[in-house]
Amino acid sequence: MPEYSALTVFNKAEAAKVFAMEELSYETYHALAMLIEGLLDEGPVPGISQIEDRMLILQQFLDHSAKQELTVADLNVVLLIAQLCDDLSSEEAKSIKEKAEAILFDSKNIGVVEEAIKNADGLMLADKLGLPFKNQLLECIEQNFEENCCKCFWLMEDPDYVEKVVEVFCNKLPFDIISAGAAADCDFGDKNFKYYAMLESILTNFGRVPVGREPELAAAAVQCPSGRVRRQGVAVLEVWVENTGVPLKELLPQVHKLLTDIIADEVCNDITESINELIAGKTAFADSDC
Repeated sequence: MPEYSALTVFNKAEAAKVFAMEELSYETYHALAMLIEGLLDEGPVPGISQIEDRMLILQQFLDHSAKQELTVADLNVVLLIAQLCDDLSSEEAKSIKEKAEAILFDSKNIGVVEEAIKNADGLMLADKLGLPFKNQLLECIEQNFEENCCKCFWLMEDPDYVEKVVEVFCNKLPFDIISAGAAADCDFGDKNFKYYAMLESILTNFGRVPVGREPELAAAAVQCPSGRVRRQGVAVLEVWVENTGVPLKELLPQVHKLLTDIIADEVCNDITESINELIAGKTAFADSDC
């Protein structure tokens, strides 16, 4: 449920009366779960913080949760409640957190999460429950790359998986499309946007890749039609250069040559400026976050 409508729905539907009911059908329960999910997201508009009896509502929701056959979507809401209470110091919040975690760690619900892992789902829950999921996730990314590649960040934080993930991306990405050359504005409206998004999903954490490993991904990124992806590609090069203190020309001479060849075709002034700094041998950068 969109966050902007959750509080309105709660008030207009007099949802507090539903939460207070003794028994709920699963359909009604799941609707409440989606409502809670919307309320817990306080941005961009206020949500559960505007409900006077919010802690009672959360208690009641968890009481209903303990009686239901829960899905991964339902369990994710229970997890959000536990996380909310992490930031609260009251005894009431502590009690709610304990109740939420009792539901999450129930053997039946652990089984639900274990099944979800097989389809690269429920990963936040798996992480919370300490369930192994990384091998299965890597397999799912390989088997259904388009659907699951965006989940690679779960693996990019683990040095044991970084190079395996990079190899999958190098094998699956259509390099002729993602490195077709700079364009001014081709993101959401571009027919190939989904491929740019696939490349972007790994670039976000590509600074963790060993310096210079698989430089073709970074090289493809700085030639991508998407300006957003080109900026991330430049940021990767900046991280590598800054981490080693070695100018790009010495660190990756082939990429340095590529930048000198393509800079004349760059259409975004900020990217041109960043590329010029790399070409000139700069080794420290203000904002190189990837």
